[in-house]
Amino acid sequence: MITFRKRGKMKKIVEWISVKDRLPQNEGEYLVYSTDDCIFLDYWAATEKGGEWLNCDNSHIKVTHWMLLPESPGSEDK
Repeated sequence: MITFRKRGKMKKIVEWISVKDRLPQNEGEYLVYSTDDCIFLDYWAATEKGGEWLNCDNSHIKVTHWMLLPESPGSEDK
């Protein structure tokens, strides 16, 4: 879980989700954690088999966990 403090309050942003527990329901970009202990920005694409992780250089990484992207800076101030 990632949290941050804003004006004395703690707020939970996002939590790592194991690919064994579930996969994203929507296509889009997600933070992913790989078997080689690296964090990447990857794209989840729907396929006939359910879906697959795609990255910008077409390299294959073994994703173990994923999470939603946090809100962009300043989005709470609007």
